[in-house]
Amino acid sequence: MTKTLFIDLLDPSYKVSATRTIKDVVAEKTEGMAWGPKLKDGRLAFYVFSDNDLFPNLPTQIYAFAIDPAAAGISYKPQQVLLPFLWPWELPRGLR
Repeated sequence: MTKTLFIDLLDPSYKVSATRTIKDVVAEKTEGMAWGPKLKDGRLAFYVFSDNDLFPNLPTQIYAFAIDPAAAGISYKPQQVLLPFLWPWELPRGLR
């Protein structure tokens, strides 16, 4: 298996405004990333998650970005889920 860098959250070319970059707004330690739905304009929602490290006064943060697949040089194929999500103990015996 090979790895391919998709996003570098420290790259200063990723702007969120005229004066701020992604690294200015995203927490220093991310916990997860996930694709969201395709947006009306054709871009894809991309979420970055950061938890509060068990500090009750710090919020869990969820960042949402709109990614243009062509500009990002990616092709995206959504996962096809054939069954509704079930916990392993909820699956019929033949599917466990």
